[in-house]
Amino acid sequence: ASCKKAASKITYEEISKHPTFGFILQGVLAGKGYYALNLDGVCGAKTKEIVKKFQKAVNLTATGEMNADTWHVLFN
Repeated sequence: ASCKKAASKITYEEISKHPTFGFILQGVLAGKGYYALNLDGVCGAKTKEIVKKFQKAVNLTATGEMNADTWHVLFN
Protein backbone atom coordinates (compact mmCIF):
# COMPACT_ATOMS: atom_id res chain seq x y z
CA ALA A 1 0.00 0.00 0.00
CA SER A 2 2.77 2.46 0.86
CA CYS A 3 4.59 1.64 -2.38
CA LYS A 4 1.45 2.33 -4.40
CA LYS A 5 0.96 5.60 -2.54
CA ALA A 6 4.51 6.69 -3.36
CA ALA A 7 4.20 5.50 -6.98
CA SER A 8 1.00 7.47 -7.48
CA LYS A 9 3.04 10.66 -7.06
CA ILE A 10 5.38 9.84 -9.96
CA THR A 11 3.31 11.39 -12.73
CA TYR A 12 4.55 12.66 -16.10
CA GLU A 13 4.83 16.10 -14.50
CA GLU A 14 7.20 14.69 -11.89
CA ILE A 15 9.08 12.68 -14.52
CA SER A 16 9.70 15.89 -16.50
CA LYS A 17 11.30 17.43 -13.39
CA HIS A 18 13.53 14.37 -12.91
CA PRO A 19 14.41 12.88 -16.32
CA THR A 20 16.04 9.87 -14.65
CA PHE A 21 12.49 8.63 -14.02
CA GLY A 22 11.87 8.93 -17.76
CA PHE A 23 14.91 6.79 -18.54
CA ILE A 24 13.80 4.24 -15.94
CA LEU A 25 10.27 4.12 -17.35
CA GLN A 26 11.48 3.77 -20.92
CA GLY A 27 14.13 1.23 -19.94
CA VAL A 28 11.71 -1.01 -18.06
CA LEU A 29 9.21 -0.81 -20.91
CA ALA A 30 12.03 -1.73 -23.32
CA GLY A 31 13.05 -4.66 -21.12
CA LYS A 32 9.48 -5.93 -21.25
CA GLY A 33 9.43 -5.62 -25.04
CA TYR A 34 7.20 -2.55 -25.37
CA TYR A 35 9.64 0.29 -26.02
CA ALA A 36 11.66 0.03 -29.22
CA LEU A 37 12.61 3.70 -29.54
CA ASN A 38 15.84 5.34 -28.40
CA LEU A 39 15.83 5.99 -24.67
CA ASP A 40 15.88 9.75 -24.16
CA GLY A 41 14.19 10.23 -20.79
CA VAL A 42 11.51 12.43 -22.35
CA CYS A 43 8.01 11.10 -21.81
CA GLY A 44 6.13 12.66 -24.67
CA ALA A 45 3.30 11.45 -26.85
CA LYS A 46 5.16 8.35 -28.09
CA THR A 47 6.01 7.18 -24.59
CA LYS A 48 2.43 7.76 -23.47
CA GLU A 49 1.14 5.70 -26.39
CA ILE A 50 3.52 2.88 -25.45
CA VAL A 51 2.35 3.07 -21.82
CA LYS A 52 -1.22 2.81 -23.10
CA LYS A 53 -0.34 -0.36 -25.07
CA PHE A 54 1.36 -1.81 -21.97
CA GLN A 55 -1.67 -1.01 -19.81
CA LYS A 56 -4.00 -2.67 -22.29
CA ALA A 57 -1.78 -5.76 -22.51
CA VAL A 58 -1.79 -6.22 -18.72
CA ASN A 59 -5.52 -5.57 -18.33
CA LEU A 60 -5.28 -2.10 -16.80
CA THR A 61 -7.41 0.82 -17.90
CA ALA A 62 -5.51 2.06 -20.96
CA THR A 63 -5.23 5.79 -20.34
CA GLY A 64 -1.55 6.23 -21.16
CA GLU A 65 -1.14 8.03 -17.85
CA MET A 66 1.22 6.76 -15.18
CA ASN A 67 -0.62 5.81 -12.02
CA ALA A 68 0.07 3.62 -9.01
CA ASP A 69 -1.39 0.48 -10.61
CA THR A 70 0.69 0.94 -13.75
CA TRP A 71 3.93 1.42 -11.78
CA HIS A 72 3.08 -1.59 -9.62
CA VAL A 73 2.48 -3.92 -12.57
CA LEU A 74 5.48 -2.52 -14.43
CA PHE A 75 7.87 -3.42 -11.62
CA ASN A 76 6.31 -6.74 -10.61
